[in-house]
Amino acid sequence: MPDGPSSTRRATTGTRTDRGTPARSGIDRFAGVPWTEGHDGLPVLDRVPVWLTARVTLRQHVGDHLLVVGEVDSGGGHGEGPALVHHDGAFATDVHLPPHNAG
Repeated sequence: MPDGPSSTRRATTGTRTDRGTPARSGIDRFAGVPWTEGHDGLPVLDRVPVWLTARVTLRQHVGDHLLVVGEVDSGGGHGEGPALVHHDGAFATDVHLPPHNAG
């Protein structure tokens, strides 16, 4: 199945916080992780809070990185638990905000 800078489709998942520390570069991030093939042939990790598949619409080199932008066309979730997010150079969990009461 195509995967890499030239693929036209991508899958991404939100990782659970109880799955340990995310792997860094140079390590097989998915060794031993159960997954199933999605309806479009892309791998979707089992029991994750959220997953998305997308059609790649733009590839742009940014410094020594490749930015890949996609148009999301399907998604779902298999598991429960707070999602692990990466923002501003650090890992954190999501925080549920109380409803806003407009007065």
